Amino acid sequence: MKQLLSRWIFAIKQFFVKLNDTRAAKVFFAVVRKIKAHTEIQAILLSVIITFFLEMCGRQAMGNAFVYFIGTSPFMFLMNVMIVLLTMCVAFFVPKKTFALSVASVVWITLGTINRIVLSSRTTPLSAIDFEIIKSAVDVIPAYLSPVQIGMIIAAAVIVIALLVLCFRFTKKRKSNYPMAILFSGIVTTVVLSFLYLTLNTELFATDFRNLPRAYRDYGFAYCFTASILETGIHEPMDYSPSEIDKLKDRLEAVEDDENQETPDIIVVQLESYFDLNLMKNVRFSKNPIPVYTELMENYSTGKIKVPALGGGTANVEFELLTGMSLDFFSAGEYPYTAILKESTCESMAYNLKERGYATHAMHNHKGTFYDRHLVYANLGFDRYISVENMEPLEYTPRNWEKDGVLADQIIKCLDATEEQDFVFAVTVQAHGKYPTNRRSFYRHLRADRREGETKDERMRRHQMEYYANQVYETDLFIGDLIEKLEKRNKPTVLLLYGDHLPALDLSEDDLTDGNLYQTDYVIWDNLGWEKEDKSMNCYQLSSHLMERLGFSNGIITKYHQVCEEDDFYYENLGVLEYDMLYGKRYIYNQKEIPHQPTDLQYGLDEVVITDVVSGQDGVITVTGENFTSHSKIFINEDKQNETVYLDEHTLTLSEQWLEEGDVIRVGQVATEVAELNSSEEYIYLPPWKRK
Repeated sequence: MKQLLSRWIFAIKQFFVKLNDTRAAKVFFAVVRKIKAHTEIQAILLSVIITFFLEMCGRQAMGNAFVYFIGTSPFMFLMNVMIVLLTMCVAFFVPKKTFALSVASVVWITLGTINRIVLSSRTTPLSAIDFEIIKSAVDVIPAYLSPVQIGMIIAAAVIVIALLVLCFRFTKKRKSNYPMAILFSGIVTTVVLSFLYLTLNTELFATDFRNLPRAYRDYGFAYCFTASILETGIHEPMDYSPSEIDKLKDRLEAVEDDENQETPDIIVVQLESYFDLNLMKNVRFSKNPIPVYTELMENYSTGKIKVPALGGGTANVEFELLTGMSLDFFSAGEYPYTAILKESTCESMAYNLKERGYATHAMHNHKGTFYDRHLVYANLGFDRYISVENMEPLEYTPRNWEKDGVLADQIIKCLDATEEQDFVFAVTVQAHGKYPTNRRSFYRHLRADRREGETKDERMRRHQMEYYANQVYETDLFIGDLIEKLEKRNKPTVLLLYGDHLPALDLSEDDLTDGNLYQTDYVIWDNLGWEKEDKSMNCYQLSSHLMERLGFSNGIITKYHQVCEEDDFYYENLGVLEYDMLYGKRYIYNQKEIPHQPTDLQYGLDEVVITDVVSGQDGVITVTGENFTSHSKIFINEDKQNETVYLDEHTLTLSEQWLEEGDVIRVGQVATEVAELNSSEEYIYLPPWKRK
């Protein structure tokens, strides 16, 4: 083996010796020496290569990167190269130039790789805001990546870090040419910053980030990702002034709200990745995947809504529905929940209904901290938030998403828990991606028809469709169960159902009969005898439309949609209102502060109670009480016991632990390692012989 290896090394050495004798080889090696001697040339070449790599990752093919971007938009490709080059400029000023170039390259390559992984799980590309919600993303990584893939990513990260350490250790220091470095860096910085200012703050260049996947295709990854870092919130409109707001205010104040309208219970359910699969052109199923929803659309008010998300971004659709505000006016890839609503209240459907005496409940059968809902809902006017940490019994899909059936009873419990009328906003999760491409073991309510002569890719797509359709079918069963329970209550009720976005199934316009990827269905069920009224609209208009059907008009945004929808500058003035209410001077309120106070948000519907604690001689602690769930953890003197075992809603146990007199015990409902939503009152432990 050693002899064979020696022969190969000798052969390679001889090849380069012979190559060096040719004229072409001499020119080649001269160019290589020139590149090695000039950091500027290295930075430019690396920037071109990395930019091409970023586009290849974002477009999922080398040909697409060249033909659809470099070939059609050479100017934007150049600007993306310049943005990458700007990050390389630090190498001109430090002694270890190769190391600095390597670090900058690794950062961009890592971002491009993450973007590729993200696009395989959802349609929306990577943006800066994704790093703000990273704690939520960590919790769901196992649903998207297998343990082997996670292991490979960790191994790759370790290898890259090790190589960077070696690079720093062994690369030689080189003297910097500071005048040239300052001149070169100054030119690059001026060009990049000027371009970013002109595109982000003026109308000289048309840059539209409302459709983020299309923006990344049109303008490139480096530019869009940088814009998502620099751009936050809503830009101040050019015509923003007290006089403009006063004009809008005069129109809205002319509308008087009727306080004598009937106040039925109102339930709004946002259905995760839910859409009418019967709109698919080339996929047929053994039976209708959504029989209940289909019947509802045939007999009750329905229509299409335009949504701001595809394959992900649930919280942004939720934001539009609850606030009546359009996401179009926010910056690229932004989530208002994390950008503004963690710190500031906002007029919402919940606040408006509270003015009419409604109790307001939010509900989600997934982690309560996802998208920081446990913080945001208090600023949207909700009194109570019931998340998966306070729900039982739970069932899970093969992809480990919570099934939606648990929500029907939870919604009814909310309606029965208060004496006043209730507004319940619920978000489902069962139909969430990623969808398996192989035949997984799960109960099949229906099957996707197999096409003769299908390829491997077609078979994998069929498996995805079949899995997704079966999850949607079970969500449809939940809808039927909920309506049956509402009918039994026999109380005035309105139920709004809508899909938040199309699923992450790599769909195209050609796959759908209506040809629209940013459109879902809604339906309004009622037992008030409403006449069927079909109407399509934007998602941000839907809550105002529902309020209008109810005869309600309180709330600035609600009135605006109801009164000004036919105005010539309806859309533009909506942006002015959004800026004023969230980021501006609040002229519409006649004050600098929003007149809504955060609610004292209560987590869970039923109080967690400890009735007894027993510390056995065998080292087993048994805590009995009420309303425990599989997310309950025992705390001993404020130390969380992760080994807590959930037996049932009345019993928790802990092994290999002994209690001492005076130890403080409580049970907390834990969402993540750093977030505890609610807990029982403290229980002071006493040995049995010291109890009364």
